[in-house]
Amino acid sequence: LVGFGLMVGAAFGRGKLGVDAKSAWDHPDEPWKWRPDWAEGHVLDGGRNDALGMVMFAVLWNLVALPAGWLGWEQGVKQGPGLAAIALLFPAVGVGLAIRAARGVIRVRRFGVSTLDLASVPVAVGRTLAGTIRTRLTTPPDGGFALTLSALRISRSGADNDRSTHVLWQEEARVAGQLSGGTDGVRVVAPVAIRIPAEAPSTDHSAADDEVVWRLEVQAAEPGVDYSATFELPIYRTADSDQPESAQDAPHLRAVGPIPPGGMTPRPEPRSAIEVTNEAGALVIDFPAARNPSMAFGMTVFALIWTGAIVFMTRVHAPLIFPMVFGLFDVLMAWIALTLWCEVTRLRVIPAGVRVASGLGAPGAERLYPAAQIKDVRVAIGMTANTTAYYDLKLVRPGGQEITIGGGIRHKREAEWLAARILTALGQTRRA
Repeated sequence: LVGFGLMVGAAFGRGKLGVDAKSAWDHPDEPWKWRPDWAEGHVLDGGRNDALGMVMFAVLWNLVALPAGWLGWEQGVKQGPGLAAIALLFPAVGVGLAIRAARGVIRVRRFGVSTLDLASVPVAVGRTLAGTIRTRLTTPPDGGFALTLSALRISRSGADNDRSTHVLWQEEARVAGQLSGGTDGVRVVAPVAIRIPAEAPSTDHSAADDEVVWRLEVQAAEPGVDYSATFELPIYRTADSDQPESAQDAPHLRAVGPIPPGGMTPRPEPRSAIEVTNEAGALVIDFPAARNPSMAFGMTVFALIWTGAIVFMTRVHAPLIFPMVFGLFDVLMAWIALTLWCEVTRLRVIPAGVRVASGLGAPGAERLYPAAQIKDVRVAIGMTANTTAYYDLKLVRPGGQEITIGGGIRHKREAEWLAARILTALGQTRRA
């Protein structure tokens, strides 16, 4: 039953709309014409399907977890309070799923279905995603809209059709909302203009178990339940991908403004807990412990549930191979949780090179990377949680080897700013 719930949730989740069979037949080489909304030049928000998928999965999970938890509690009381507590883990997860589903329903009822009007269909790789988000809001959010454009590889494997999502590329932007009149009255709209690099992947649905999709996630802080919308985009490699984009093609392009005093741009918002200081002529960057508490908490909860499952296996005398295999994964997850909570890193950058010191709770011994052996400082996607990417800083050696010197940076703009600061402290400039 739970497996069926997973399949149902996946079918309705992420707002993927159906393909028109006749359009696919008429335009076999133009997949951006297969979906009705794409063919009309816009994209519908998938929030309603997301909410329906969450509700169905939460209901099916609780239909199994609640009675199983009650039976497990009764049996656990007879064998010891520890086993009884473990039996409540799955109903507790069910409560969390129910709360999440309820918030999704409230969000849809409050904000309705948003629309993204595209400047062109398809959006060519190497060009600019340009358009306008039309919401049902009547007042612009004070903090504006946070936009996250992601290229995702979605893989499915195994008899249970297990699904995994890997972030291939991601860009962030923040825009202000503005009022606009229409047939349904005055509503809030938000402009979209995000450059897509030429090396980015194209949308690919040719293999059902290995797809590449593009998603634009939009969020804004609102009283009670925050605004959220997700759009699956028709971004493809076309003949235009090989042509340079001109200012006429991309009217969003603006001339570069004056460089701030000192030649360094201000630190982007929102700022993380990473501290940047100058000490005795050195640039010092401190990556503190627990700088991503939500991810650390999630990994800790998952590790505890996994541990509970292992304890349950031993109590019911499951074959030894099962707790042994599960135990190996449990050790790995416990280590990841420990590093998320406790690992710290300190970078000291001077013209002579970069000194790196890491450890649990406090920095350990420093290791020097001479400036002569540093070709560049690159930003790369590190760990991910679903579609949320965290960025690493990597030193690029002359031979192309890369060394990670810091990670867990939540926002790409801040990671790029830190990389630029390191290059400046080394007396270098950003490579093209």
